[in-house]
Amino acid sequence: MNIIKKVLWVFSVSNPQIIPSNIVSGIMPANHLGIKKIIFLQTHNPVKTLQHYNPKIIIFSKALHSNIVNLAIEAKKRKIVVISVFDDWHFNSDSLKKTKQFNINKLLSDSSDITVVKTKSAAEIIKKNIGIRAKIIPDCIRYESFNPISKINYPLNIVWFGSNGNHDTLIFGLNEILSSNIDCKIKIITNKTAELQENLIKNKFQSLNYKIISFSDQSLTKEVYLSEIVIIPFINDYIRFVKSPNRIVDALNFGRFVVMSKTKQYIDFEKYCYQGNIGSGLKWVIDNQQEAIKKTKEGNSFVKKNFHISSVSKIWKELLKKFDV
Repeated sequence: MNIIKKVLWVFSVSNPQIIPSNIVSGIMPANHLGIKKIIFLQTHNPVKTLQHYNPKIIIFSKALHSNIVNLAIEAKKRKIVVISVFDDWHFNSDSLKKTKQFNINKLLSDSSDITVVKTKSAAEIIKKNIGIRAKIIPDCIRYESFNPISKINYPLNIVWFGSNGNHDTLIFGLNEILSSNIDCKIKIITNKTAELQENLIKNKFQSLNYKIISFSDQSLTKEVYLSEIVIIPFINDYIRFVKSPNRIVDALNFGRFVVMSKTKQYIDFEKYCYQGNIGSGLKWVIDNQQEAIKKTKEGNSFVKKNFHISSVSKIWKELLKKFDV
């Protein structure tokens, strides 16, 4: 029996593609392997859903409502294998929203045969808090690959991209650039641009040469292509400790040199980029251009080998084959 035909991949929002993690950890591998995908909302009936599709394995991407738990419980009653993919589960419930999400995650994990996370650090957090040993399957590369840079211009052409949830890390990184007194042009690709502009003015970054651009796949690829360096500042807190390295992977896939904060969960990327103070990293690039280009080429090869859709899908296929009996 072809086990892939008996797998159902479940998404919990009406438009799964609005959530980037759904795309790179769910939609893309499901499409690549030919796994049937469905949307299951709060109003849907778990019994009728399982009766209709009759899966042998059910995979849950990020669960965003409690009815997902009901579907998982019903699946277990029917001896269906339940695999749950968890994003950003940091176990710090310091708001009502986070508490509700924690409760959904915990109930879903209780009904899961296999728990999947994106990184080793996320697996360690889950093992420490609830004693579950998680399977690590990374996000896959979402965008086309560019040829790695062959030169670095001065003033430096820098780009930062990310959602508003990372604006605090951007400000942290801009402060380190400001302190370094480096001549550079910075493109910022993000959402909630007006809110960010107010924040940057408030934090007195007017002396920096920056431009804010509304995020889209097109604007991202265009502006990265016109740059040589991607900055990825991090704040070492519980939220970032469980984050996927997808921005690092994307930057290296784009063939751009990465200057990022030093964080223990991304130590595997250290030899392909500069890790440390963002301003110091930019100075290092100026003084070590050929080494930066060499690291970028090696990093580009590394991510294309390990994070390509075919590599990630192979891990999924090997996992699913264990249930082909």
